[in-house]
Amino acid sequence: MRTKITDMYKHFPIIFLLMILFNISGWAQHPAVFHMQNEGRVGIAATFEPGHTGVMVPVWLTNRFVISPIVSFKYFQKKDLDLTIGIATRHYSLFNDMAFYFGFRVGSMLLIPYGEEELENDRQTDLFAGAHMGMEYFLARQLSVGLEIQGNFIQSDEKSTRFDNPGGVGVKLVPVLMATFYF
Repeated sequence: MRTKITDMYKHFPIIFLLMILFNISGWAQHPAVFHMQNEGRVGIAATFEPGHTGVMVPVWLTNRFVISPIVSFKYFQKKDLDLTIGIATRHYSLFNDMAFYFGFRVGSMLLIPYGEEELENDRQTDLFAGAHMGMEYFLARQLSVGLEIQGNFIQSDEKSTRFDNPGGVGVKLVPVLMATFYF
C-alpha cells in the first residue's frame, strides 16, 4: 500500500505541470483574445537570432498593420560599437490567438571602431532590405511569442568584413524568435 502512494506522488510534478499548461492554453483561447482591437497599442519585443539580440517596438496603426522600429547594439569598453537600426512592417492575414503575417524590413548596420584616430576612415556601414514572414501566438492579450523567417538583401561596405564580402551584395536567410509584451 505504501508503494502505491509513493508512486502516485512520484508522478505528481508531471501531472501538475500538464494542468498548468492546459490552463495557460485556456487563457490563450479566451474570447477576449479573439478579434482583439489592437489599433493604437504599443509593445516591446525582444528578438533572438543566431549570434544577435535586438529590440523592436511594434506600433499597431490598424488592427491588421504594424510598423516597428528596430534597434540592436553591442558595445564593450575598448571595443567597437556595432549598431543596427531600421524599420519593419507587418501585415496580418489571420488574427486569432495565432496570427500570421508578412512584412518588409529596411535598415543599416553600422560598425564604429574604438580608436579615435582616423575614425571616419574605419567606419563601416552595411545596408539591408528584405521581406519576412512569421507567426505570433498570443498567450494572453498582453503577451505573445513568435517565430519569424527573414530574407535580407545586403549591400556591404567596401571595408566591411561583417559578411566576408567587402563591397559586395548578398542574401541572408535568418530564423528569429521573439517575445513581445503589449501595453
